[in-house]
Amino acid sequence: MDIFTLLALALAPGAAIGLYIYLKDKHEREPIGLLVKSFFYGVLSTIVTLLISWPINMLIPIDPSSLTQQAVHAFLLVALIEEFSKFIFVRWVLYPNKNFNEPFDEIVYAVVVSLGFAGLENILYIKRWRSGNSYSQNVYGSTSTRYLWCTNGLLFRQSKI
Repeated sequence: MDIFTLLALALAPGAAIGLYIYLKDKHEREPIGLLVKSFFYGVLSTIVTLLISWPINMLIPIDPSSLTQQAVHAFLLVALIEEFSKFIFVRWVLYPNKNFNEPFDEIVYAVVVSLGFAGLENILYIKRWRSGNSYSQNVYGSTSTRYLWCTNGLLFRQSKI
């Protein structure tokens, strides 16, 4: 496959989910410019994740043959760092914005930031896949966390009440 087809395949699930969430906002739709910024905050959160992960991975070596260490690494270290890096942008950059004012807004912004993270992650997975890794192994794991960010948006709503 050519690179443009692969990029389209990497970004299509996020675009579909983003459009679906945007259209579900019936009362006061969010400004497109702010949603685009939110998407790029998600891309930046990938960089924050890498900056936090590298030193931790150096301090806490993981034995690739130990299933227990792999599970702890995946569920505690990687998941917490990734979710925290997205939370930084949603809570301290987007939350104070005047457009962040309705119950559904929390879901919209949390999902769009998450989709920015996923978009870059999928592009990086394609780069790895072109060098021999399994595409489905990489992308399916990435897509599942987007649904969890809908729940995160609901938690933000509770904090504004």
